[in-house]
Amino acid sequence: MSWEPGTDGGRVLGIHLPDATASMTPETLVDWYASQQGASFGLGDIIAPMTPPVPARSEWPSISLWVQVDANGGVGAYRIEPGWVRVDEAPPPELINDVSTWVLQTQKRPGLAFTEEPRLTLDEHPTGLAAAGDAGVAQGLAILANHLLARHMQALQLPGLFRVQAPPDAEAWERYRFLLTELGLTPPEELELATLLPLIQAHELAPLLQNLFLELLKPPTDSLQPGGHFGVGVEPYLHGVAAFERYADLFNQRVLWALFTQGKDRKSARSKETIDPRSSECHGRVDWPVLPTGLQEDLQNQAQQLLPQLQERERAHRQAREDYRHLVWLHRCDLTPGQTLRGLVVGVESYGSFVAIQHTPLQGLVHVTALKNDWYEFRPKQQALVGRKTNATFVVGAVMEVVVKGIDYYRQQVDLTLPPDMGDETHEPDASPADA
Repeated sequence: MSWEPGTDGGRVLGIHLPDATASMTPETLVDWYASQQGASFGLGDIIAPMTPPVPARSEWPSISLWVQVDANGGVGAYRIEPGWVRVDEAPPPELINDVSTWVLQTQKRPGLAFTEEPRLTLDEHPTGLAAAGDAGVAQGLAILANHLLARHMQALQLPGLFRVQAPPDAEAWERYRFLLTELGLTPPEELELATLLPLIQAHELAPLLQNLFLELLKPPTDSLQPGGHFGVGVEPYLHGVAAFERYADLFNQRVLWALFTQGKDRKSARSKETIDPRSSECHGRVDWPVLPTGLQEDLQNQAQQLLPQLQERERAHRQAREDYRHLVWLHRCDLTPGQTLRGLVVGVESYGSFVAIQHTPLQGLVHVTALKNDWYEFRPKQQALVGRKTNATFVVGAVMEVVVKGIDYYRQQVDLTLPPDMGDETHEPDASPADA
C-alpha cells in the first residue's frame, strides 16, 4: 500500500496487487496444473498450494489501484495501472497509522472469528464473511480492491469471473431468529450483519450460535455475471488480489492485461470523443466493446469453460473442510455410547429434535421413537414437539440432558436418546441458558 497527499486536502491511496500473469503463462504445464487445482487449499497444518513456490525477489510486477480519497474519507475516482513495486525499507509508522485509521473508519465490516483454518488470502473468509481480529486493515484494503476491480470490469462490459453470494433463505432465518428470541435475545426483524453478529458474539453461547449461523449461509461462488455478495455487502464483487492462490484471480488479472494492451479508447477510428479505459471516470460513457471482438469472445469462452471446473473444485474443498472439522471435533470429544451430555435444542421437526452438544459444533438427533411415554405432535409455529397425554414439551431453546446412542464417523453423525428417568419431564427453555 501507499498513502500520498492528494488535492483539496485529500489523499491518494495505492493498493498494489501481486501480478501473477508473467509468472503463469497460459497453456503451460504450471498453468494447467493451477487451473486443475483451482485454488490453494489447507486443512489443519497442511497446505496444498495452487502453484510451485514463488522465488523471492526485490522487485515485483504489480497491478496497482490509485484511489482518490477526499478530505472526508470518501472513495472517489480511481485508476488501474500495471507497474512494479520495490520495497526499500519499512513504511514509517505514521503511514501505517493513517491508513489503518482510514480503513477502520470507512471499510470496516462485521465479521466472525475463525480460528481453526489456515488463512490463505487477505480478503474474506471462504464462508463469504469478513474475518474479525487482526486481519482488519489488510482485509479492508483487499475487499475494497476486489470491489473496485469488479466495478471497472462491469462498467466496461469485460468478461470475468465475478463473485456472488445469495442471502440466507427467509425460512431458515426465521427459525434461527426464533432460537435467539427463546434464548432471551432481541434479534433484528431483517437479517442485518452489523446488528446480528455483535449480538450473538456477546452471548454466553457465542461459539454455538456462531456455528448455527454459519449453517444458514449459502456458499459463495464464481459467476459469469456480476451480482450481490451477502457476506461483504457490496455489488459487484470479484476476486483479483490473490492470483498465486486462486485461479479466478489469475484469470481476472489476464482480462485486465487485455484491457491494458488492447483496450480501445474510442468507439471507432473516426470518433473524436475518447475515454481512458484505465480510469473509473469512463464509467457510464462506454457503449461499445472496449476489447477487439475476437479477443472478447475468446476470453468469454475461456471463462465459460473454467467456471464449472472452479465451482466443482471449490465444492470439493468446502466439503473436505466440513468433514475434517467434524472429524476433529469427534476425536476431541471422544464420545462413547451411553455417555450423558448436556445440550441445547436448536431445531424441531416432526421426526425428532436436533440437539447441539455443549462446547462443540456437533449436533445429534433425538428421534421421536425415543420418546416412548407419549405420542408427540409437531407444532411448527411453536417449534415444539408436545405430548398429547402428558403435555411434555421439547421446544427450541431448551437445555436438556441427552445420552449418546451411537457415533457414525464415516458420516460424522451422532445419534442421541434420552436418559431413562426423563420420560415424564417437560422440557422448556431454562431461565439461564448459560448452563449449557
